[in-house]
Amino acid sequence: MAVMTGLLALWAVTAGWWGRHLDTALHEGGHALFTWAHGGRVKQVHIDRRDGGLTRFELGSMGRFGVFMIFFAGYVSPPLAGLTSASLLAAGNETSVFILAVLALVALLLVDVNKFGLVVLLSSAAALVGLERYAPGWFGRWCAYFLTWFLLLSGVRSVVILRQVRRSGPSDSDADILAQITHVPGFLWVFVFGAVSVFCLLKGARLLVVPG
Repeated sequence: MAVMTGLLALWAVTAGWWGRHLDTALHEGGHALFTWAHGGRVKQVHIDRRDGGLTRFELGSMGRFGVFMIFFAGYVSPPLAGLTSASLLAAGNETSVFILAVLALVALLLVDVNKFGLVVLLSSAAALVGLERYAPGWFGRWCAYFLTWFLLLSGVRSVVILRQVRRSGPSDSDADILAQITHVPGFLWVFVFGAVSVFCLLKGARLLVVPG
């Protein structure tokens, strides 16, 4: 089951279908969470119909470290969420995977989200609730594995896309904003994002394929 759901998730990630918007929601959710945690105010979360997203926020009185964490959180949020899900599945707690995913989506609904973003969040939350409540146990478990693999793999995909975007030079990406904040070159931040994503993927894969 773990291998089959992993292959299905790999196909879904490379196919670039609707599920990429879930990755975007978690990416922007990472920005929003750390904005709130460091005393800022989230003004809007925008999920683009074509691809990508944007979180608008006011910094308030947060310090330099808070600003750093906000822009660092985006690319690492999906793979870290995937690793958390893998840990839960390895412990036999697939229900917790659905609960945490729904809570994360509902939390984003508490801020101002654009109309397409609302559709993505509501439909994703409804699908997860429906799976947990009405789907047979074996099917729900397969879906929990699929979702976990998808988060782990989409983290790597996002970093690859970021690298492609930056080939033509500096951009307005999180890596380039971090470069301005820290004076560390943007390509090194791409490497850091990639290292986190690959670590989560390898660790998560081990937990899923060889639990315990």
